[in-house]
Amino acid sequence: MSIHHATAPLAGARLDSTAPAAEHAPGTRVASSEGTEWVYVQAAGAIARYDYVTVDEAFQAASGTKAAVDDGHEIDIAQTAFADDAFGWVAPAARGRG
Repeated sequence: MSIHHATAPLAGARLDSTAPAAEHAPGTRVASSEGTEWVYVQAAGAIARYDYVTVDEAFQAASGTKAAVDDGHEIDIAQTAFADDAFGWVAPAARGRG
C-alpha cells in the first residue's frame, strides 16, 4: 500500500491515518503527492476501509446510503478505517486514486 502525503496547503499531513481529535479544520481540502484531492472529515459512525461515504455540509462522513446521495451529500471513499467520531481524510469519489 502506498502512503499518501499532502502536498498543499498542508505539506506532510498523513492522509492514511485517523485521529481522535481534530488536527485540521473539517472541510479542509488538500492535494496529495499522487495528484489526488482529499477532504478532512469527522466520522458519524464507524467506517470500514474502502467504504464509500457521504459527507454532509458540516463535513460529517457516514457510511454511504442512497438517501444521503439523494439529499445531495458529497460521495467520497474512505482510504482507511474510521472509529466513530474520529477525524481523518477521505478522497472524493469523482476523482481517480493513486
